[in-house]
Amino acid sequence: MKGQSLIVQFLLFFVLGLALFASIGGIFRFHSDILREDVAEANRKLIGSYISSIAISMASNCKECNSTTFSLKLENVTANYVMVLSLSSKGLQIFSEPAGGNTSVSIHNLNESFSLNRNASSTLPITLKFNNTSHKAELNLTSNQ
Repeated sequence: MKGQSLIVQFLLFFVLGLALFASIGGIFRFHSDILREDVAEANRKLIGSYISSIAISMASNCKECNSTTFSLKLENVTANYVMVLSLSSKGLQIFSEPAGGNTSVSIHNLNESFSLNRNASSTLPITLKFNNTSHKAELNLTSNQ
C-alpha cells in the first residue's frame, strides 16, 4: 500500500505542477498578445500621422509644380504585422495583418480636393505621388527594395 500511495502522490503533484505551469504560461501569452496589439495600434497611428504630414507638405509646398513624389520605407516594429495602406475618399486607411486592426486618418480634408486611390503594403518601399494639374493622389508600390 505504501508504494501505491507514493505513485498516486507523485502523479497528483505532477498534474498540479503541469496545470500551474500551463496557467502561468497562458497568462504571459495573453499579456504578450495584448501588448503586441497595443504596439501595432500605436504604430498604425504613427504611420497615419507621418503620411498625413508628408501629404500636406507635398500638396502645399510646390503649388506651381505639375507633380511631386515622395518615397518611403516603413520599418517593421510590430512583431511581423504587415501594414496595408489604402487611399480612398474617406482618407487613409491603415490595416494590420494578420491581427486585423484598422486605423483611419483623414489627411486633413485633402480627400475633398484630390481624388485618392490605390493600395500599398508596408513590405515594399511606398511612393506617394501628387499630380497637381489633375488633382490626383496615388499611393504606389515600387519594385526595388
